[in-house]
Amino acid sequence: MKPGKVTIVGTLSHDSPPGTRSSIVKQAALRGVKGLVKYTIVIEKAPNNYAAVYAPDLPGCVATARTGSRVIQLMREGVAFHLQGLRTDGQPVPPPQATATEVEVALGVRP
Repeated sequence: MKPGKVTIVGTLSHDSPPGTRSSIVKQAALRGVKGLVKYTIVIEKAPNNYAAVYAPDLPGCVATARTGSRVIQLMREGVAFHLQGLRTDGQPVPPPQATATEVEVALGVRP
């Protein structure tokens, strides 16, 4: 197992006090903000009609939710929290480098 940050965003435990997630996100977002940055995220269909998302430039930062819009919202919070954790631990914040595109291919055609 390789050391590093892991940030998993999703449903908090029923034992968590109300407002825990928003409190964490507010604290993470307010410290050391110098500007906006865009990270590429990949959304995949997960079992039981869930959506899962990860950021290729931020290993260990993932989120799951029932809908695509919710998983994007959670990932936005997760990325902010993950970056704050890296800064707090004195680790470098990786610059966004990943990109994504689609390719169109004909079905049934062999190369």
